Amino acid sequence: MMRIAVASGLVFGAVALLPPSATAQFAEKKVLTLEIARKIVATAESEATRNHLAGVVAVVDDGGWPILIERMDHAAYIASVELAPGKARTAALFKKPSQALEDAINHGRVAAVTAQGFTVTINQNIGPTDVTLQALKTAALTMYPEYLNTFDSAVAGYRHGFRTRTAADRAAQRYALAHGLVLLAPAPFSDTDAIAVTVAYAQDNRLHSITDLRRVAGTMTMAGPPQFATSAPGLPELSAAYGVTPQLFRGLPVGAEYGPLNDGSVQAAYVNSTDGQLASGDYRLLSDDRGIFGSGNVVPVVSATALAKEGPAFAATVERVDRGLTTPVMRRLNAAVDVSKQDPAAVAKQFLQTHGLLEPLGSP
Repeated sequence: MMRIAVASGLVFGAVALLPPSATAQFAEKKVLTLEIARKIVATAESEATRNHLAGVVAVVDDGGWPILIERMDHAAYIASVELAPGKARTAALFKKPSQALEDAINHGRVAAVTAQGFTVTINQNIGPTDVTLQALKTAALTMYPEYLNTFDSAVAGYRHGFRTRTAADRAAQRYALAHGLVLLAPAPFSDTDAIAVTVAYAQDNRLHSITDLRRVAGTMTMAGPPQFATSAPGLPELSAAYGVTPQLFRGLPVGAEYGPLNDGSVQAAYVNSTDGQLASGDYRLLSDDRGIFGSGNVVPVVSATALAKEGPAFAATVERVDRGLTTPVMRRLNAAVDVSKQDPAAVAKQFLQTHGLLEPLGSP
């Protein structure tokens, strides 16, 4: 089974550094039309058929929103209908090929793990989730990182969301235990969609949660990608779960919301919880008490057999790195890359060195 998208990549470890780009775009920018998307799908399907493969093809726009999704006949895992758009969205928002993301990941992860004397072989193209899980079972792979939301929905097959990270983690752990897998502790940071307002606007209107927006919705303009007005999770979910319907909605390119927030032309915006702009402290993310945006923590997935073979130092080394990756830390790392345009590998290495994570566990 195969997922064909722009690229695939996971945010994980010391180098989850690349939030949606804030690159300015002109009004007359070129757009990916449905007609072109159909041609892309046809080409991908032809290539898959030529290689005797069947999978899911996902085409998204520059904001990561789906334009066209096709599940080929005899595709091995229906869950890829959910995974393929997510992987394509990651590539669109990161605006980098998967190879660039994997290179950044490897610079941080190899240094952290080999410090304990482990021999590490990196597989940069392990494939979709079903292939990855099979590789774990056959010992071809020791560990891979997965979003907690994705593990629950695509791997464990839960068809409902979880209102808290604890509930999502417990459900994932139950499935993992029953299937010979071990989930190490989730990284502290949560990479999810969110609703942001300026600190000043929040203070003036006593805003702490999305529910509080009901008091100002009648005079509020909200910004976000155009598809947010109709796609999940978007305005329909805000209305159904929270009773929040803004007076106006302003469609903007991904990453372009912060300027209008600053000048007051919009009062709330749909953003990402690890955006580098949030490191400034000028914005407040409203709590998602109903959990419509889910849990974006990353969990290392390991086979029980591999964990027993590698010993406790393996898990301790991975979790040692992850413990330092809080949401504020991720925002600062993202700001260094996306706002200050620093090299991702250099930022990751500096983080590891600053926190003593290039030294073996237990060293002075």
